[in-house]
Amino acid sequence: AVKDYFGNIKLFEDQIDQPVTNPDKYYVRGLEIDYAEPYAVQEGDPGYDPALPLYTKLEGSEVYYAAGYYCIHFGKGWKHARAPKATTLYRYGFEGPFTTELEAKQRMKYLNRNDQRG
Repeated sequence: AVKDYFGNIKLFEDQIDQPVTNPDKYYVRGLEIDYAEPYAVQEGDPGYDPALPLYTKLEGSEVYYAAGYYCIHFGKGWKHARAPKATTLYRYGFEGPFTTELEAKQRMKYLNRNDQRG
């Protein structure tokens, strides 16, 4: 009776291999990621850092990215970046994460102003 009602003889034989929904946004520790299907770095992973919301773009990768916006202290001043590599943050020093680009830009402006006075 169900097959007659829906008009699909293979209704119960077809397998659905796609997820029912595809999320429009991904988050790691509350910070949005602009990358489809990231892999959050969990405690116990060799690259885990409790201070940073890290993720990888490939499962098992050792290239870590930090979710959110950051102010990075390059030699000639502070620059802002979204989801930079963790190695960049560690190498140059940083402030963040910030939830929005506006927050990061405001903080960067303050940091650059203070660097010039000091």
